[in-house]
Formats: sequence, structure tokens, C-alpha cells
Amino acid sequence: MKCLIDGCDGVGKIRGLCPICYQAATVRVKRGEITWAVLENMRLANKPQHKGRGDGAFTKALRQQQELNRQPSDKAMNEEIERLTNKKMNPISKEGTYNGD
Repeated sequence: MKCLIDGCDGVGKIRGLCPICYQAATVRVKRGEITWAVLENMRLANKPQHKGRGDGAFTKALRQQQELNRQPSDKAMNEEIERLTNKKMNPISKEGTYNGD
């Protein structure tokens, strides 16, 4: 799809704008010179395709990597140690004091 802006030969990717036109519009929106709603009404930008949730492919891939790299909780680590050694770990509070019997 061609960029919405007359005279631009770029390919419209974000809100119907090529990356250069999108960046120019974004700068003006961030400066408070104009809003996306006004640009949409002027037919100088389309409405966003994804609204608010950010569940695109990048976000899904990022969540998967974060889940893979997530460190196990202290409780999970203690349970695993107990399972492997058959020894009960002494509970320690966040303050570092002993909470056992």
C-alpha cells in the first residue's frame, strides 16, 4: 500500500504512513502540535491496527523468552532441593530470620 501522503512514494506501513512520514507525524503529535484524531479526520493517517493490548508477534515472542528465562521462585527452588535431597529446608523469612520449629 502506498503512503497516504500525496507526493510521497514510500510504502505505508504504520497508520498508512511510510516510516519517514510516520516519524514526522509522531514528532508533531508528541510536541502537542496536533493529535492523531485530527490527522485521521484530515485523512493524513489511518486509525491504529492494534489498540492498546500490544499482543503482536513481537510482544508474544518477548513474553515467551521472558517465561523461558524466568528464575524459579525461592519456594520452587526449595521444593526442588527437597525433592532431590529428601531433606526439608529451614524456612527463612525475607528479613533473614529463622521461621522453623
